[in-house]
Amino acid sequence: MRAIEYKAWDRETKQMLSWEDINKLDTDGIVCFLDMAEEGQYILLQFTGRRDGGGKKIYEGDILLAYDCDRDCMHFLRVVYDSESLGFIFVDGAGNKYEPRLFDLNKAHVVGNIIEYEDYGHGEVH
Repeated sequence: MRAIEYKAWDRETKQMLSWEDINKLDTDGIVCFLDMAEEGQYILLQFTGRRDGGGKKIYEGDILLAYDCDRDCMHFLRVVYDSESLGFIFVDGAGNKYEPRLFDLNKAHVVGNIIEYEDYGHGEVH
């Protein structure tokens, strides 16, 4: 069973908070933090339960450089939660959806995050 944890983008400070940071800030309990997230101060990103080739945790919203086993090539992919399959999938720049099992995550690397990318004026990643 995977750990349920999040990281959070603070819209006010423009910083990413780790799960440990969230727990330190949340002196009134996790319910208080979730209220702040609901009010829009934080954007919550869930841990997928997977790690990249360097051991870094992969979260919803991360951008990966991943090795496609079938085509023997690399892709930039966004990690998104898919409500149809009730799980995390990868989406490429053209909007094509892929199951994570198609990629060798031991050769993948988290190269960024969609929220930070958009927030720094780069526009939406497709």
